[in-house]
Amino acid sequence: YRKAAIHGDQSSMFNLGLHYFYESGIKRDYQQALYWFKKAAFRDKSFAQFMLAKMYLTGTGVQKNNEVGMNWLTLVAYKYYNQYFEIDLIKRDQYINTFINYQLAKFLGHKPIYKKYMTTKMIKMAKKFSTYMSKICSVNSYNDDY
Repeated sequence: YRKAAIHGDQSSMFNLGLHYFYESGIKRDYQQALYWFKKAAFRDKSFAQFMLAKMYLTGTGVQKNNEVGMNWLTLVAYKYYNQYFEIDLIKRDQYINTFINYQLAKFLGHKPIYKKYMTTKMIKMAKKFSTYMSKICSVNSYNDDY
C-alpha cells in the first residue's frame, strides 16, 4: 500500500493507516496512522474521517479532543445521510444527530441517550451505519475497493 499511498491513492492511504493503527504486518505507530488517515481524509475518504473521529474522541494515539473528533464524525454523518434526505433537511438532521449520539456512546463505551424525536427507524439506521463503518475500519477489511 505504501507505494500507491505515496502516489496519492486514497484507498491505499486509508489501508496503510489501518495497518499502522492495528499493528497488522508492521509495527503499531499511531502517528503514522494519524498521518495516513489525515491524508486520505482530506481527499474526502469517509472511512479515514471516521477513524480520525475515533482517534480524537477516544484519545487513541493523539491527545483527546472532542471538538475535533465531533467535527470529523459530523462530516461523515452528513455525507452519508445527505444521499437519503436531500430535500427534508429537518429529518436529515434528526437522523444525523441519532447516529452521532449512538456512535459517540459506542466509541466511549457508554449507553446512548436517545431523544424523544429519535424513532426506532432512526436508531436502527444509525446502528446499521455504525456497524458498516466499524466493519470497514477493522483490521480484517483491507481492500482496495473501499
